[in-house]
Amino acid sequence: DCSICAAGMYSGVSGLATCVDCVAGKYLTDDATATEFHDDESDCSLCDAGHHTNSSAGAANCNGCSAGKYSENPVVEEADCIICDSGKYSLEEGSTGCLDCPAGTFLQDAATDKGFHDQESDCVVCSHGKYASAPASPVCSDCAVGKYLEDNAFNRTQHDSEEDCIICATGKYAAATGTSACTICGSGTYLVDLATDASLHDEETDC
Repeated sequence: DCSICAAGMYSGVSGLATCVDCVAGKYLTDDATATEFHDDESDCSLCDAGHHTNSSAGAANCNGCSAGKYSENPVVEEADCIICDSGKYSLEEGSTGCLDCPAGTFLQDAATDKGFHDQESDCVVCSHGKYASAPASPVCSDCAVGKYLEDNAFNRTQHDSEEDCIICATGKYAAATGTSACTICGSGTYLVDLATDASLHDEETDC
C-alpha cells in the first residue's frame, strides 16, 4: 500500500519508493494525515524569523534562536543566530531583535557570549561617580570634576542623567572625574560657593 509521507517529508512525483526530506531551514508539520500536505516541495515552509532547523533536513518544526541571540530572518542553524550587541539583551527564544538596557545601566560585552545577554539583570547599574544617560550603553560616563555621585550601583534612576552628578558643597572639591564623594578643603582654607558652579570645586586651589 502507498503511505502518506511523514512530517518533514514530501513526494513531488509518482512512483517514489521513499519520500524526500524538506531541506534544512524548512519544515513540514503534518504527520501523514493528508497527501495534499506532502505532494510538492512547496509544502515545506521556511522557518519564521528568529528560528532554524539546526541544520537538519526533514524537520517537523523549527527551533528558536537561544535567549541572548536573535535573527531578523529565518536561518539554517543556531550558529547563524546573532548574539546581541553591547548594551542589549534578549529574554525569549526566537527573538527577531534585542532589547535595550535601560538608561542608568550598561552592558559591555560586544556580542562574544550569549550568556551575557540573556536576561535584563545582565544590564549592570553604573557604579558611584558614573552615569549612562542613553539606553543601550556599553559603558558608563564619569561625572565631571567638581561633581560627585554617591550611589554605588544600587538604583539605576540615580545614574540615568548627567544631572545625577551633584556639584560639591561649600568647603569641598573634587579634582578627579568619577568620584563618589568630594574632598574637604584643608585646614586654614575655605570655599564659599554653595554648589552653584562645578568649576569652582574642581581642584584643590579652589579652596
